[in-house]
Amino acid sequence: KAQGCLRANIAILIDWSSSEQGYEGLLADAAKAFVSGLNISENSIQITLITFQSDATLICPLSGDPNFISDKLNLLYKMGASGGTYVNDAVKIAVDQFNIDAKKRNASDIIIIISDGDIGDMPVTEKTLLSNIYYIDVFAVMIGEDIYNRSSYKSELGYKNLSKLTFIPNRVVISSSDDLVKALNQLDLCN
Repeated sequence: KAQGCLRANIAILIDWSSSEQGYEGLLADAAKAFVSGLNISENSIQITLITFQSDATLICPLSGDPNFISDKLNLLYKMGASGGTYVNDAVKIAVDQFNIDAKKRNASDIIIIISDGDIGDMPVTEKTLLSNIYYIDVFAVMIGEDIYNRSSYKSELGYKNLSKLTFIPNRVVISSSDDLVKALNQLDLCN
C-alpha cells in the first residue's frame, strides 16, 4: 500500500465506459475509500484522478489537498458511464500532470488503471507507456462481471491487456467491483 511512500504522485485512471454502467457508485466509493487511506499532503502523496471512455476527463488535477481531492471525487457520483474504452488519452493526461510536478519536487510517479481490460487503443497506449517506462510505475486492477472465469475470452483478453500495460504481470490484481477497495490496498505501490 502507498502508506510507505515518502513522496509519490499517484494517478488513478478509472474505466468509465459503457461496460461499467451500473457500477459507477461502487467505483466512486472505492476511489474515495482508497484515497482517504493515504497520507495525502503537498509534501508526501499527491493524487490526480482521470476517467476514460471514448475520451479522457481530468476530474482532479494533481493535488496534495485532501479536501480538494474529496470534492473532486464527489463529481464521480454525478457522471454516467458510457462509450468505448480508450485509455491512452488518460495516460497522456497523467504524464502531463506528473511533468507539472517534476519541476517542484522529486517524487515517484505511479499510475493505477482500474478497468475490465477490454481496451480499444492497446497499441498506442502501450507505446505511450513504453516511452515513460523508466519514470512511471504502472499497476492495474481488473474488474468486471466475468473476471474470475479465466476461460472466458473477454476475461482472458482483459487480463492480457492489463498485464501488457503494467509490463509486469504481478502488478495486475483481479477484483470484483464489491472488493475493489481491498484490491487497491493490495497494490505494493512503493516497495
